[in-house]
Amino acid sequence: MRNRLIFQGVSILTLFLFPAFWKGPALGSEEAASDNPGTLYERLGQSEGIRLVVEDFVARGLADRAVNFTRQGTSRPWVPTPVKLARLIRHLVQFISAAAGGPEAYEGREMKAVHAGMRVTPAEFDALVRDLEASLSKFGVEIREQEELLALVETTREGIVEPQKQTS
Repeated sequence: MRNRLIFQGVSILTLFLFPAFWKGPALGSEEAASDNPGTLYERLGQSEGIRLVVEDFVARGLADRAVNFTRQGTSRPWVPTPVKLARLIRHLVQFISAAAGGPEAYEGREMKAVHAGMRVTPAEFDALVRDLEASLSKFGVEIREQEELLALVETTREGIVEPQKQTS
């Protein structure tokens, strides 16, 4: 329960521009799992493994027009400065680490407050999830771990996606 509450507290739209490269067994692979049995956090390669996936994921998200990371056309456009990116990547790694059973404490703001006014649509959220899946696959994360992490991500949908107004 504690991890779920922590996970609810940070933006999944956390960004970082500089992808790194994994130097070991594929994240989530049997070899990595045998070296790090236990929690999803351990099976993802702990903080470093999570950071590698996050860095690739946000680079994909920034390039994916369907995601609209910079929130163009909303009242809350976002400019990805190096300082903002560094803070956000730190928060996302903390967020995923804590949700996956790791020791990191999340230092960011509450999810709903972070996304208020961003007008994130269900389609944009779905595109972001697809980008995360692609990054997990790139790093060889096994399906079991992908499904566990994506189930955690899905719990954030309500705090991120704003209800769409019905047109009559």
